[in-house]
Amino acid sequence: MDSINKIRILVVEDAPGDVFLIKFYLEELGPDFYEIQSVDKLADAHYKMEREAFDIILLDLHLPDSEGMITLTNSIEKFPDEVFIVLTGLSDQEIGLEAVKRGAQDFLIKGRIDSKTLDSSIKFSYQRSILKRKVKIFGEALGSLELMHDFLVLILDLKDDSILHSKELPSYLQIGDRTLDSQADLVNHFGGLEEINDAIRNSTEDSIIRLSASSDKASYKLVFRRTSLLKEVVVVSIKKL
Repeated sequence: MDSINKIRILVVEDAPGDVFLIKFYLEELGPDFYEIQSVDKLADAHYKMEREAFDIILLDLHLPDSEGMITLTNSIEKFPDEVFIVLTGLSDQEIGLEAVKRGAQDFLIKGRIDSKTLDSSIKFSYQRSILKRKVKIFGEALGSLELMHDFLVLILDLKDDSILHSKELPSYLQIGDRTLDSQADLVNHFGGLEEINDAIRNSTEDSIIRLSASSDKASYKLVFRRTSLLKEVVVVSIKKL
C-alpha cells in the first residue's frame, strides 16, 4: 500500500505512554496501513487540521488546554467533516457513550486497547465516514432534482422506523417547524392509516395512493417502492397534484 492509500491518523494525547502504545499497536499491524502524527494540545491539533488532511482523529478529552466534553464539541464545531474517535479512561465509559451521541464516530477505553480493537475501530469509523460523505452528496443531488421536477423523496427505514429526507421537505409539505421522522409522522400528516400501511406492505411493486395533507389540505400522490436489495427500506415519492 503506497502513502496515498494509507489512513492518515492524528493522535491528540498528552500522555507519552499512551501515544507510544497507540503507535506501537498500529505499527504492529504493518507499516503500510497507517500514517501517524501526534500532538499533545488541542490548539496544536486544530492548527494541523487546518493545514493538513487527516482521515481519523484519535482525541483524548483531557488535555492541557482543554478539559472534558468541550474538547470534542469545540472540535466538531470547527471541523464538522472530520472523523473523531474519543479516547477515555477506564472509569469514563459513560462519557464515551455521551461523546458518540454528540458526534464522535466511536470511543476507545485506554487500558483496554490492543492492536485488534484499535484497527477495527479505525477502519469501521473510516468506512462509515466515506458512506456519510456519499449520502451527503446524494442528498444534495436529490434536493436539486426535487426542485427541478417539483416532487419529494422520503427514505423510510422500517427496521428502526426512521425517515430520511432532503432539506426541501418543510417548504414542500408546508409543515413549518414540525418533523416528519417516523411512519407515525407520515400518517399524522397525510391521514389514511390503512392506505399507507397497505402501500408499505405491498411496495414490492409500485403502490400508488392519493391523500390530502393536514397542513395545507392539498392533494398529493404518494408512490411506495421497495428495492430487492434493501428489504427494510421503502422509497416514497410525493407529488403535489
